[in-house]
Amino acid sequence: MEEKEQFAPNEIVKDGKVTRRTFVKGAGWLTITSAIGASALGCAPSKQGAEEEPLAETGPVADPEEGFTYKSACCSVNCTSRCHLRARVKDDKIYTVTPGQMPGRDDYANCCLRSIGLGTRTHDESVRVMHPMKRTGERGSGEFEQITWEQAIDEIAERMEATKAQYGPKACGFYSFTGNLSKLSWEAPTRFAGTYGATAFDIEGIMGDHGATMGMTLCFGQGRGAHDTRDYLNSKMVVLWGRNVADTHTSEFRYLVKARENGAKIVVVDPRLCSTAAIADQWIPIKAQTDPALALGMMNVIISKDLHAKDWLVANSVAPFLVRESDGALLRDGEGEDAAWMVWDTAANQAVPNTTEGVTAALSGTFEVNGEACRTAFDHLCDEVSKYTLEYTSEITGLDPEVIETFAMDYINAQPAGIRMGQGMQRVYNSHSPFRTVATLAAVAGYIGVKGGGASHAGGTASIRSTPGVTIPAFNYDEWADTGANEVNMVKSSTLYDQIITKDPNPIDFMWFANSNFINMSPDANKIINEVLPNISTIVTVDPYWTWTAKYSDYVLPACN
Repeated sequence: MEEKEQFAPNEIVKDGKVTRRTFVKGAGWLTITSAIGASALGCAPSKQGAEEEPLAETGPVADPEEGFTYKSACCSVNCTSRCHLRARVKDDKIYTVTPGQMPGRDDYANCCLRSIGLGTRTHDESVRVMHPMKRTGERGSGEFEQITWEQAIDEIAERMEATKAQYGPKACGFYSFTGNLSKLSWEAPTRFAGTYGATAFDIEGIMGDHGATMGMTLCFGQGRGAHDTRDYLNSKMVVLWGRNVADTHTSEFRYLVKARENGAKIVVVDPRLCSTAAIADQWIPIKAQTDPALALGMMNVIISKDLHAKDWLVANSVAPFLVRESDGALLRDGEGEDAAWMVWDTAANQAVPNTTEGVTAALSGTFEVNGEACRTAFDHLCDEVSKYTLEYTSEITGLDPEVIETFAMDYINAQPAGIRMGQGMQRVYNSHSPFRTVATLAAVAGYIGVKGGGASHAGGTASIRSTPGVTIPAFNYDEWADTGANEVNMVKSSTLYDQIITKDPNPIDFMWFANSNFINMSPDANKIINEVLPNISTIVTVDPYWTWTAKYSDYVLPACN
């Protein structure tokens, strides 16, 4: 396969400045005058017949950059892009926010509308928390009084100690979410919990249901596998499955646009006509929560037409592993975790360890090993997918059978096709299932580990992954993680409601919310307000802004933006 050249999209702005070279390319912007009228831009023509007024004499033109400096920052919200922002500052006020260059990534100058608005929002004292505040009215009333830092620290510490004395340190809960993924901001509450022996909440997979991680680990041995979006420039087809990239990962969207310009077919699988569908060649309006059925139905089409990647499956998957008919367990060469898996060697006509050099493993078939009937794992997969006929899959997903079949055929014939999955797919019961089945679909097609292929959940430039040219760690992690004699009691965040309401297994009585508008971003706000929060004696919120959660807190502390 010929790899497509990875051209960087044309940039109008570089390091926050319009360049001469790119200005010509952006000259089309000037046509806006024809759309909104020249007068709207202060260029209204003079009235017909009116005498022209002489131009006033002017002095030297002032330098528009006089007094301004540029400050750099890294955007740390949860799209994982980590965009370099350039703030134009004068007299301690941010006037504009523009994209800056990412080290080692000349194609990655990004700045979405959210980050552009940070300048205005940062200076808006009507939405910012400017001082330590203590509640004076009912929770939710928004009635607070300003207090000093000394008073806030003393009173919060006193309440923590009271909860600890009554229930133990694990009754103090610290909840840090995705509002700010900067290392110190995100991890400081968990470290605080560790030093106190308190409880913190693992938000892996968002809300701690671990769906994507569990599903992809079962398939890949890698939780929430990532994929560089630039690789889609090598794809003939890109499937955005439950992923609204245009709104939720704006910095990556350009590569999908470029992939389409390169000839890739873009398919969006989403119950909603989301913004990303604007560039799609096809929108597949699947019924919510039925993603596994569609993937299984597609596998049935591919396998029944004998189009599955047989060589890939034998060489790279568990498909040829033998499964005992008696109990459904995989057959192994001995006991213990290190025992090899058994496959049927078609050349030797016997079962051998999968690690045997030169083995030619059977992908399908029934065999007898030491008096035990065995079949391949692939045959077991075929048994399951065969249930998902076009008609049955259509009944479950709400899609026309012809749409399902055409989608499956387009996918397998693309050679290659890439899939990007999104968080929406795991907002269901058995949340691992959508990721597991879609990842298995990609394996059946032989698209795992090939350029332009893959079935990925994540992308972007996360803080835990290195950036080209930047190799120095931000801080000494070992020292940071050392919390002395105490350690954090880490539990899944999906258990938070029940722990607070039932007081089991930890009688949570004190909550510290940071980097999180907990009420707004968690399921069932009514339950939180009416059942969860009333069972907490003290609520502290640390946030730059007056959020919904802040208004239901007893103490609100200002945080950096």
